[in-house]
Parts: sequence; structure tokens; C-alpha cells
Amino acid sequence: MARIPGHELADGIAACVAAPARSQKAANTPSGWSVESGTVAELVAHLLTQCIKLDSMKSEEVRPVKLHRRHVNLDGRAFTVLTLRPSTDYRYATNYFHETWHVLTDPAGAWLLGRLCWSLAFQRQRGTIVVIDHPLLVPNPFDADKSSPIVIANADLAPLNRTAITQLKRFLAQKKPSEGTVRLATSGLDRLLAADPAGDLLELQQQNSGVWWNDHQRRGWTDRVNGVVVLAAPPPVLQWWAIWLSQLGSHWYQGSDYTELDHPTTRRGEGEVQVFASFATMVTEAMATRERLFPGVPHRELLDDERRAVWAELPASTAESQGESGR
Repeated sequence: MARIPGHELADGIAACVAAPARSQKAANTPSGWSVESGTVAELVAHLLTQCIKLDSMKSEEVRPVKLHRRHVNLDGRAFTVLTLRPSTDYRYATNYFHETWHVLTDPAGAWLLGRLCWSLAFQRQRGTIVVIDHPLLVPNPFDADKSSPIVIANADLAPLNRTAITQLKRFLAQKKPSEGTVRLATSGLDRLLAADPAGDLLELQQQNSGVWWNDHQRRGWTDRVNGVVVLAAPPPVLQWWAIWLSQLGSHWYQGSDYTELDHPTTRRGEGEVQVFASFATMVTEAMATRERLFPGVPHRELLDDERRAVWAELPASTAESQGESGR
């Protein structure tokens, strides 16, 4: 399978100098360095050397991910729509709780979301978006309401308005055959997670480049528009999302972990990704409980009192997990 020029979604070795950040403490810069000990250029060179060394090490093999590619015009603009193969093992759900749209999955699903965000941050082909749709969508694990398609976009290269999203939803329903295959290549993210897990280098880079002070470059957009959950952000924010998502599953509380897509260092985006250790089991239990209480209406969106009736019948741990997403 040959790579498609402009659509290989590869970050390359240069990506090693653009790691997403989570901490604002300079004390956690790469080993042997502090912000005071050298110039920005020297610090970048030091981390790049670390990345090259890490790349030569025998680390855990990263699972290859391939996506289908299709072209479509949306509101007068050319778009390339990338979708995960139906055989992909990852599963996702969406729900709205505490005035926030959530993407729900397990740690492996968050791992993939992070790589998709990272790839789009380095994408150069205008109009490239990633869509997660059926059969990778499952009912949400709280009341088994139907999940919405998920769109991830680089806001600088693929602007989406309501008209474009409505047309995209119609396009997805047509289930047109794939026009080619794209391979996801994100080795740069893995090297960065190993070399600079706190992401202090990106913080320093963004401060010196002016991105840190640019409101547009710090703004993410998370919302459901015409039945589609949209996760859109400029490249700097997509990089941050990638590292936060990659870390999910490292801080469990009552069987779940989560990250807001509205970190204090970015503009509020009203979005969240939450993972569950028993995601598949929770989905199965919610579906069975819903069918028992409200038989024959698996695709109808439940009323609020009906949702509460389902919640009351589920294990206490499930209700507690949903509450955690609104902490």
C-alpha cells in the first residue's frame, strides 16, 4: 500500500520539537536541563538528540492503524474524509452531561484519539478531517442512548460550519466505497511522550514563538452540531489534546479517568474525553437495562425521567462514573 502524497498523516522527526504540554513547571524539563541552563535552540537540539536515541531503542511495537479515504465537496469546499476501517477494534460513545459533550471509550480508544489529533496537527493538506462513525460507535454506557458521529478537524485547514456538517452527515449515510487507504504514522508523539512527558519544551516554544499569547492558537471547539460531535482546534491545541489523551488510564478513580478539552492554558471548549476500565461491559449492561425498561426503542433518545430510570437500575459504580465526568 503506497502512501498518498499529502495524506500520509505522518509527523516526521521534526515533530520531536513540538510536544504538547501539561505542566507549567520548568523544573520538569528533559533530564540534565533547566530553562536557565541554555538557549531555546540548545534545548531543542538536546531533546532532538534524545528523540533519535529513543527511536533506536527496541520499545513496545505500536499498532498500525489504517484509514479509508474519500473526497467530497462540503459547502463549496473540497474535503478529504478519513474514516477508520470497520475492522478496527476501538469503540466510542458520546453523551451530554453537566452541559458538556463527552466522548467515551476505553484507554485504547483514547490512545487512538490522541494519535488522530497529533496527525491532524501536522497535516498540510487543506480540508482533511477524520470521522468516527458506525460501526465504531456504540450506545453510551449510562443509558444506551444512540451515539453521534465524531469529527476531528484541524480548524486552520478544515473550517466546518453548520452547512458543511449537515452535508457531511448526508455523505456519511451514503456509505460510498473507499477511494484509497491512508496509514497513520505518529512515531514522533511516542518519542516525545518518552523524552518529555511533562511537555515543558512546547510551553517554552509557544512562549517564545508568540503562540502562547495568540488567542486563536489557543482556542478549541467542542460541540454537537446538527447531530455530529465536532472536536476542532488549531495545531497547537491538537498537540496538547494528543498528549492528554495518551495519558488517560494512568490516574484511575472509581474505574474511570478523564481529561477536559478545556485546559487552563487554552480557551474553554466545553468538551471532555472519559475512559472506563470496563467500557464494553458497561455498554452491554446499559443496553440490556434499557431494553428491559423501554423495549423496542433502541434508537429513540430517552426523556430525562427515562434516563434517570435506567441509571437507577445500573450498578452504583456506573452512576458514580458518570458523576465523575462532571467534577
